[in-house]
Amino acid sequence: MNFYKAAPAWTKEVAQKQCPHTAPKAKPKQTKEIINATVVKVKNAEYRDATFSGTFLLADGFSLNLAKPPKSVEVYCLWHGYRLRTRGISLIIDPKTTELIANYDGEIVTNLAS
Repeated sequence: MNFYKAAPAWTKEVAQKQCPHTAPKAKPKQTKEIINATVVKVKNAEYRDATFSGTFLLADGFSLNLAKPPKSVEVYCLWHGYRLRTRGISLIIDPKTTELIANYDGEIVTNLAS
């Protein structure tokens, strides 16, 4: 999660100059290797008009119970190189194609961009 907190925050000024509000062509652009973390693997998830698949680091304090499926999941991932100021981004998911993985060692998506 250090990559997320270390990234610049998305502010109104950033949004007006550098970071689009929506980007239908945004896809996973950067990844990072992690060890022993809880992740969520999604297929055809959505965020700000973009549709993509990948493995994402589950946000601290977010509990995911796929037996009672949510419609969204909070993850630590940047949007065009910027993080939200107070929390992770919220991906809209299809619970049927979403997998929760504990104690994951491997690559996660860290940035969605066009």
